[in-house]
Amino acid sequence: MLLAPSSRTVRRNVQHARQLKQQARPRATEGPTPVELEKLEPIQRRAVGSDIGSAENYVAVLTEAVAPGEDAARVFGVFSESQDALVEWLRICQITTVALEATGIYWLTLYDKLTAVGIEVYLVDPHGVKAVPGRKSDWMDCQWLQKLHT
Repeated sequence: MLLAPSSRTVRRNVQHARQLKQQARPRATEGPTPVELEKLEPIQRRAVGSDIGSAENYVAVLTEAVAPGEDAARVFGVFSESQDALVEWLRICQITTVALEATGIYWLTLYDKLTAVGIEVYLVDPHGVKAVPGRKSDWMDCQWLQKLHT
């Protein structure tokens, strides 16, 4: 004895068929091809990219902002002492603007500390950064944001 499929099953099958049909269509080119990062010339040399998380904050500056031999990307903790050290390091590097990949509520205290010392802060949607092709890590994200923000 055969039973007719339920309306829920029919809707799901139709939706799945539509998705497969859309995937099979050739896509038109979407704007210009991406530029390699190395070819981008910095315009704003005192800019920082930062990936803010619940356990660690990753920060990247231009290599010319740090002393020779020092790493241009650093990891800081999330508690007040670590955030104060982060802000102090940015002041030593003479940073004027920061792009924060803001996750959850973890960016709020750092935002307040940065604006208090006169650093301009731009919040970046983490979903947009997640769409960037390539292997994802917080370390790579902060460097990518720094390169785009300069």
